[in-house]
Amino acid sequence: MRLGLRIKEALAIILLTFAVVATTTLIHFSQLTRVLVQEVSGQAELIAKQIYAQSRRSLSQTQSGNPREVLRRDRELRSLLEASVGYSPYLLYALIADREGRTILHSEDEKEDSGASNRPSFQELLSLGPVRRFQALYQEGKIYEATLPLSLNGKPFGSIRLGIATSLLRRELNASVRQGLAIAGLALPLAWLVAMGFAHRKLGELRAMSLVDELTGLHNRRGFLFLAQQHVKIANRTKRGMLLLFADLDDMKQINDRLGHHEGDLALIDTASALKETFREADIVARIGGDEFAVIAIEVGEDSADILSARLQENFDARNANGGRRYKLAISVGMARYDPDNPCSIDELLARADASMYEQKQGKQQS
Repeated sequence: MRLGLRIKEALAIILLTFAVVATTTLIHFSQLTRVLVQEVSGQAELIAKQIYAQSRRSLSQTQSGNPREVLRRDRELRSLLEASVGYSPYLLYALIADREGRTILHSEDEKEDSGASNRPSFQELLSLGPVRRFQALYQEGKIYEATLPLSLNGKPFGSIRLGIATSLLRRELNASVRQGLAIAGLALPLAWLVAMGFAHRKLGELRAMSLVDELTGLHNRRGFLFLAQQHVKIANRTKRGMLLLFADLDDMKQINDRLGHHEGDLALIDTASALKETFREADIVARIGGDEFAVIAIEVGEDSADILSARLQENFDARNANGGRRYKLAISVGMARYDPDNPCSIDELLARADASMYEQKQGKQQS
């Protein structure tokens, strides 16, 4: 009788251990797949914006010819498309298409029809549950697309499309799985510890390299500085200015102290949404610190600062008018314009915008 009880107890312990191992493993690999998808999404967005900037420069020359032919003849744009595929191991192609989906310029001439059919959006992977997302990353032949609209004289002209093969993404997962389960013949707890150790390491590596802020989905400081430096070079070469906005969420500490950090996170997410609604897809919107945000608006006019400030305030007013919030959502904003005739570093531009923002915040506190 006692032997029977001991066997049942041992089996119960083994089953419980297995359940804990399986659940914890699923959670960790769910995090791993999500971070991986977010990282590739951030890479694709950075690449698409670089292609967008060069395409806009080409389209500005359309007075002298057909816009399709202007894009086809742009050697720098073709080189950028080719380099984009080499930049990320997950990209199959980069192309520019017209409104009907017909290819104008492609990263590889012999594959001009590879993006002709409608493909699912890569962002859809982020919305999938952990099991379906894991399955999607292992699906053979599945190609998703990251897209960015392209306009001409304020009217839709076409799109920039990047093809991403999930079968290439699974190499990262395979490496983690193989490393973790190489000693699966050993005791289950030891195999679990090793597998989780490799999963933690891979997750840490991806997060350290990430260009995306996990909470808001905006660029993080690393992604912002990387892309901002590229646009400084472009501005210097084309002699076109750009506008940098620096924003700080008001009363963030009070929100966290009175209502908890969960409510503070929601305030940051709402702020990120308001910024994305205010600015164009081609602009660079980032969360660069705890409650600090930065935006680079490219190819804007001299009077754009007042227009953008008014539009941003309208978006915040609309959110506050909807109610359902125990505090008023507000930010202090400073702006600085980059002048290619008097170049400066991104750090200097940020410092100028920060000083302007501080003046606005001080004015609010004194009024």
